Formats: sequence, C-alpha cells, structure tokens
Amino acid sequence: MGNEVLQRIDALAAKLGVAAGEVWKILVKQSVVEAWQQVATGVVFVLVMVAFIYFGRWCWKRYEESGGYGDWNTSALIAYSLALIPAVIAICSVITAISRFVNPEYYALQVILETLKPVAK
Repeated sequence: MGNEVLQRIDALAAKLGVAAGEVWKILVKQSVVEAWQQVATGVVFVLVMVAFIYFGRWCWKRYEESGGYGDWNTSALIAYSLALIPAVIAICSVITAISRFVNPEYYALQVILETLKPVAK
C-alpha cells in the first residue's frame, strides 16, 4: 500500500508540474499558521485559567471576611478546580504548536496523505 501511495503522489506531482512545489510551500506555510493559531488558543485558555484563579481568590477573601460562614470556600475550591481544565487545554495546545513549528513539513505531508487516503482505498 505504501508504494501505491508514493506512486499516486508522483502522479499528482507530474500532473501539477511546477505547481506541486508551490502547493508544498503553501501547505508548509499553512502548518505554521496553524501553529500560531494553536499558540493563540493556548493564550486564550491561559487567560480563562487566570480568571478562574482570580475568582477563586476573590471567593476565598469573602470567606475569610465572613468569619468562615457561607459557601465562599466551596466556590473558591470549585473555581480552583475548574482552573485545571483550561490549564490542561493550554498545555496541549502549546505542545501541538511547538511540534508544528519544529516540523511543519510533517503536517504538510499529513494533509497530502489525508487527501490521498480515499484514493488509496
């Protein structure tokens, strides 16, 4: 099956001629653009995490000001716990971005293989 895919890529490159190199450059650039999108996603989730932490601190201060009465401590613990979700998403997003920055050609090749997958069946 690997040889069949390589033959189809060669045939596609032969049909496109000079355009094949341009398509490759565009796919590599698109991979870098997607890496920047992953960075932006990571930054947004870090901001969401920080908002949860600030809300948790605000709730904890209300709990201390109330002399230990009320459900502010529960709200603070929930906010701190919820801060873990965007933290994990941000970490995963940044790891994906780093791998896209380091090796954009791999992801360009993945796009080509995904495009050819229906043909290879």
